[in-house]
Amino acid sequence: MPLYHDEETIRKVRELRRKHPDWGVRKIGEELGISKDKAHRILKRIERGDIEVTKDGKVIDRSKPKGIVALQKAVSESFLSGGEKPASKKLSTGSEAEEALSSDPLEDLLRIPWEIECNVCKKPFTHSFTDAEINSLEEDGYTYVDCPYCEDRLPGDLLGIFSRPHGIFIRMSDVFRAYLRKSKSIRTKSA
Repeated sequence: MPLYHDEETIRKVRELRRKHPDWGVRKIGEELGISKDKAHRILKRIERGDIEVTKDGKVIDRSKPKGIVALQKAVSESFLSGGEKPASKKLSTGSEAEEALSSDPLEDLLRIPWEIECNVCKKPFTHSFTDAEINSLEEDGYTYVDCPYCEDRLPGDLLGIFSRPHGIFIRMSDVFRAYLRKSKSIRTKSA
């Protein structure tokens, strides 16, 4: 798990806990201007040994990757050890997204343009995931993509005044299925 807090905040939380062991996370958070939840998460990771602060003040992340981060690391290592190129190069279409390939094969895979078929109007369209959609896929395992052709209406909205683009529910598993089929067409299942 990467460090989600800056090193200075981590050092200060640890220092305040040592100086004032009777203080709760709320008091530590108030003292540093952070939420009690953030202070609690930092202290919990220090207690578990996920974060270590050395004598010279350096913060070291010793946590083991879990979930999608572990998968991402495993995929990266397999590409490096096997000498293979990231999958997005195999599926490239020549767009700008492929020209700026990162060292992260999962992100490369998500950045290429995908053909998505709307589950309502059944019309296909090409879509490149935005940064927010990629983050949602990596962290939550799903995202919503707006269909450019059809709209959702609220119940009772007979005039269509309150319509909005139809959101297509895309799971990370849908992207993986398409990749494993060596296809750039994402088929969604009903949400």
